[in-house]
Amino acid sequence: MEPALHHGDELLFLRIPPQTGSVVVARDPRDRDRLLVKRVTALAGNDVLLASDAEGHESLVVDRRAVIGRAILRYRAPFRASRLSVQRDGAATARRRAAPHG
Repeated sequence: MEPALHHGDELLFLRIPPQTGSVVVARDPRDRDRLLVKRVTALAGNDVLLASDAEGHESLVVDRRAVIGRAILRYRAPFRASRLSVQRDGAATARRRAAPHG
């Protein structure tokens, strides 16, 4: 399965309880200063089983209190945005904006 998030993507999340299948932001139980973005594969009492969409990445169980919120929107940073142009004949083309210099 291909990852739902890519480097440079931005994520908007709300502090709402996790649901099976949802993408959540959680504190890493091995390093409390690190945040994880993973998909919920199972809920059992206070345990939440998290897995990655990318093959080869580990699954782990966290306490439900470690889940900060559920992702509701993924968007691209402005320098990765594309502008969609529709021509008179109905054809659509995408033009990538140039990356800011700086």
